[in-house]
Amino acid sequence: MAEDHVSVHASEKSNTSLKGDNSSKDDNSVRIDDEEETLELIDGGTRAWLQVAGSFLVFGNLFGFVFAFGTFQSYYELTYLPSTSASNIAWIGTVALFLLLFVGSLSGPLFDRGYFRTMLLLGAAIETLGVFLVSISTTYWQLMLTQGVLMGLGNGLLFLPGIALVSRSFRKHRAVAMGIATCGSPVGGVVYILVFERLILRTTFGETVRAMGFLMLGTYALSIPLLLFRATNLGDLVAGGASRPRQLFDRAALSDAPFWIYTISNFLIFCGYTNPIVFIPSYAQQVLGTSRSTSFNIAIIAQATSIIGRIVAGLAAARIGGIIPLIFCVVSSASVNLGWIGATSVGSFIAYSALYGTCSGAIVPLPPSVFPAVCPDRKLLGTRLGMSQGIQAFASLIGSPIAGALAEVGGQRYLGLQLFTGLVMFAGGAGLFALWGMLRTWNLFKQYKIEIVDTLHALQERSHAGSVQISVIVGSLPAEVLRDADVPDWIFPNVEKGVLVEMAYGRTTAITEKALAAANWTVFDGIDVLQQQAFGQLEAWTGRPAPRMEMMAALKSALGRTLNPAFASRSRGMEGYRHPRHPASCVTSL
Repeated sequence: MAEDHVSVHASEKSNTSLKGDNSSKDDNSVRIDDEEETLELIDGGTRAWLQVAGSFLVFGNLFGFVFAFGTFQSYYELTYLPSTSASNIAWIGTVALFLLLFVGSLSGPLFDRGYFRTMLLLGAAIETLGVFLVSISTTYWQLMLTQGVLMGLGNGLLFLPGIALVSRSFRKHRAVAMGIATCGSPVGGVVYILVFERLILRTTFGETVRAMGFLMLGTYALSIPLLLFRATNLGDLVAGGASRPRQLFDRAALSDAPFWIYTISNFLIFCGYTNPIVFIPSYAQQVLGTSRSTSFNIAIIAQATSIIGRIVAGLAAARIGGIIPLIFCVVSSASVNLGWIGATSVGSFIAYSALYGTCSGAIVPLPPSVFPAVCPDRKLLGTRLGMSQGIQAFASLIGSPIAGALAEVGGQRYLGLQLFTGLVMFAGGAGLFALWGMLRTWNLFKQYKIEIVDTLHALQERSHAGSVQISVIVGSLPAEVLRDADVPDWIFPNVEKGVLVEMAYGRTTAITEKALAAANWTVFDGIDVLQQQAFGQLEAWTGRPAPRMEMMAALKSALGRTLNPAFASRSRGMEGYRHPRHPASCVTSL
């Protein structure tokens, strides 16, 4: 009878315990010894926070110029290139963003080999040169080559060292440091929009862009020394020091379902993410009839409010993990984009822009924080993340041109763009929700090689063959259901150390009696489990340590039985139990 209610979880990885060991480890530094000297990676400190400041300025130029492209889009459409379609103009900005992400994903091995100084200096020089060449460009293809290709290549070289030098200098405050650094993106967007908006009304396009170029040159002259101040090749604090250069491709990722769900979901999200950023000024001028200055100010509102979204979502991710805040940001952004359809007045459009900025602010920085759950193997993390971002870069390439083409279809202008943007982001959010559900079981089964066996008979064959060794049993059947005959003797083998956790509240059950009679088996019965729950619930509700001795004395008086004194200590009892590791272990649930 009991065999009809059995699920067996067999693990061939030696990691069976009720609670993992706590290893003592210095959280402040990692020491790397060689034959001549001892170097030290410091967690945080003045050098690291100066790098944060430098990274903030670098991201202000990288994504700041990208986020300001909407002002160029509207100016090119209405003034500079009036005979060129909105879709074709959008290719200029998307090529730059594509190369930023794609070249950035390919540059990992260069960074790992210590070429970050060359990457920073060369990238800054190429991007700044591109800006000055934009100022003398007069045709579509000249702008494509300068603002699209040249600036995109420079940004791609800057992207990885711009953030990774900060990431590897922190352990305890890594999330905070990276959050501050990436906030440079919307701040840079606001600054470049303001510069363009203020100068384009007073001077020529060329002089306006050259002023932006000198601003970029000055910020790089300050930010790169800050990033390179006492920078070393010692590697990552969390990784424990230097590591081998990553590979560009991992064939096994092609058969990994979570990898593809993550990648496709983000591909769909980034097909829609940049569309409002690009087309907000154009929509304000062409559909709502605002002035150029007003349209630029609305774009500034979208960028400024995105800072709020980044901060709030970052704080939430630090507490509950990144995937739930990311799903919320994506789904809310998609909803707001569909609400854009009803933004037919200047006031409602300003509200839409502020809401979209707030909801979408964390869509760029949060996905990499989710990826360690997709790829728990730290050795493959950089390779697979680079592969995923390389694929996602193509979404940034095609999203806005598709949206621009759809904006000109039909009688109601921009309706196709609005629907496309909202629906593809909804699809990406649905994919992330599916990923969240999968990760709750997929990685557990994959990492620990869990196999579910339906009957005790099947487990008996594996046990006798020696392929598994039963060392943990969790009893979950009511005491009156499980009979003595239902518990075979072979289920308690002669192991180094075994543990039975009986959830039934009876004083003894058929399975506890046999476990107590077996050698080297520890038994926690239902009352032990119950009192552990009581301790935890009291501490959670009151915020105070549970009076364990008093509670145990009251329980002993009520039940008339002697309880395990180990439970009087927080560090002992069930929550302090340490289970040995076996090369092939089995967890059985009855």
